[in-house]
Amino acid sequence: MLVVITGIDGAGKSTLASSVSHGLCSSGKVVHIVKPALFANETYQRYREALDFLADSDEVFRHAKSQLILLETCSVAMSKVKPLLNSRNIVICDRYFEASIAYLKTRELCWLDLDLVARYLPQPDISIFVDVPVQIAAERLTLLHHDVDGKMLEFLASMKEHLHEWAKASNGVHVLDGTLPIDHLTATIVDGILRETGNSGDCLS
Repeated sequence: MLVVITGIDGAGKSTLASSVSHGLCSSGKVVHIVKPALFANETYQRYREALDFLADSDEVFRHAKSQLILLETCSVAMSKVKPLLNSRNIVICDRYFEASIAYLKTRELCWLDLDLVARYLPQPDISIFVDVPVQIAAERLTLLHHDVDGKMLEFLASMKEHLHEWAKASNGVHVLDGTLPIDHLTATIVDGILRETGNSGDCLS
């Protein structure tokens, strides 16, 4: 089973993924958390920073940046997510292709290629959008010592808008209020996953 937890920066995705993993393990499930290299790989970050600088002035580099994101997203899906799914584990993905597409749209880069390729990647069984107000996300990021300026606020607002569009256009995306207590969110998600895997529990809501 593939469970995707997505949201803007500061939504609490990683914290929630860890908490859900702990709850599922306590119920006897084998769980793996995958965080895409798109957001965690140091080498990729250096390439992206270079392309960020060059893409502002050259369309070739803008295209190169979108293709790099496509390749990184596909690499994670096929080399990390798919092998774990073949072992019949529960895989919790801290963001997936929907976040990459939202990022490309926010940065006004080409997203259609990834949207097409994504149809051939392992598809989520449960998709969760942790929705929080931009200001709360910004406050959380500030506590984590991230610089949050006007451009960052605009970026977060645009990402949130595109993720809402994805949630509305996709079937079965669970939009959860990320301002609720972590224990409540964890219990809601764990119960929903246990229900889907044949154990008793409540639906996600």
